[in-house]
Amino acid sequence: MRFGLGVAFSAAALVLGCGAGTAGVGGDPAASQEPIAGGMLDTNDAAVFEEFTHWADTDNVSACTANLIAPNVLLTARHCIASANTDDVVCGKSLFGDPVTGPQTIVTGDVTVGQGSTFYRGLDVRVPSDGNDMCGYDVALIILKSAVSSITPLIPRIDVPVRSGEQYVAVGYGLNADGDQNPGRMILGDLSVHCLSDECQMPFGVAPTEFMGQAGICSGDSGGPALDGDGKIIGVVSRGSNPCATPIYSEVAPWRDFITQTVLEAADNAGYRAPFWAYSGSSEVPVGAHEPGESCTDSDECYPGTACYYDGDPTTAVCTPVCSSSAQCDAGKECTLGYSDVPGGGLCLDPPPSSTGNAAGSGSARGADQGCSLSPRPAAPSDFERLAVLGFGLVLLRLRRRSRDPKASERKRVRVDARRVLEHEPEDRARRALRARLGE
Repeated sequence: MRFGLGVAFSAAALVLGCGAGTAGVGGDPAASQEPIAGGMLDTNDAAVFEEFTHWADTDNVSACTANLIAPNVLLTARHCIASANTDDVVCGKSLFGDPVTGPQTIVTGDVTVGQGSTFYRGLDVRVPSDGNDMCGYDVALIILKSAVSSITPLIPRIDVPVRSGEQYVAVGYGLNADGDQNPGRMILGDLSVHCLSDECQMPFGVAPTEFMGQAGICSGDSGGPALDGDGKIIGVVSRGSNPCATPIYSEVAPWRDFITQTVLEAADNAGYRAPFWAYSGSSEVPVGAHEPGESCTDSDECYPGTACYYDGDPTTAVCTPVCSSSAQCDAGKECTLGYSDVPGGGLCLDPPPSSTGNAAGSGSARGADQGCSLSPRPAAPSDFERLAVLGFGLVLLRLRRRSRDPKASERKRVRVDARRVLEHEPEDRARRALRARLGE
């Protein structure tokens, strides 16, 4: 998805580092996007996913990178799931359109994506409500229909701003610098933050909620993470210049409230305990925090997501998980509601003898804390192979993206679309590979 950055940017045309295979609205499909150039295959960062978006009027699919930050929530770039009103990004003038619906997105965490990959379908997408400028608002969250129970999510560094010169690692599913498909998820290390918004020189146009990285980001890496020395996400790829240079990232810390509120809501709806940072607003667990079941005198002593609770005798107080439904409690526990001073309004307690559901509580919670340990509930993935094949094939063909449609294409449609494009464009290595996958 190519977007030149106007506004006094005659020296460097910048592009959104968007999904491989997507083009900016009305843009040149072959000139779009951003991959991890010069990196190596990454088999370790399992929480970095490839994300596919289905666009309706062209019936095509684009690909980006996204990051699992909770069992059913991924952090990515807004331009991966929303239309744009221009080919050229002019800060303050170029705007995002409406996002797609959740079911128009699917994701997979497989290192190399293929027909046998496990896919998860989106349920909802969220974008910032306080702005739609392409500069500074290029973040989005995808809520999945089912939780990913087999992968430990990444922690977004929502409480510590990025520092100029800070070291980071880039991960993504993009193309390489020659425009060829990488073998899968790629990683590039030994990178550093080049400049913050007030340090970057024109003509790059870096918004206050952004920073410029060093190198290596190409098509398909959009939404991919910059990971700090502790493996926490400090930013997601927004845009950069060809060929695979001057990457601009959307910083994570300015979006703390947006991210934590969405994750808490998603956890409540899906019935799992939210990550500790969603309750506490901090990417670090407090030193010496008491685990659930340990004695306490105040909730400030407890692990995020638990509260100091006792029933009658203060000397028996223990750190107790908070909840909004019994689905968030361990086996044998029940969410007892009525504790308005704790997140979710309930505590996971032993059920009364005649318990039939969530009950009103009678004990006391000492203070209120925020946060909790991660305990995702298992969920079987849906069957997304047909749309994935469409996405993977059209990624290689770099089809244009337009508007969106919630209906995924059937396998038959994949074959028809691929053939139609192959009939009208010169054949190259990627197209020959696609022909082979389709059995032609």
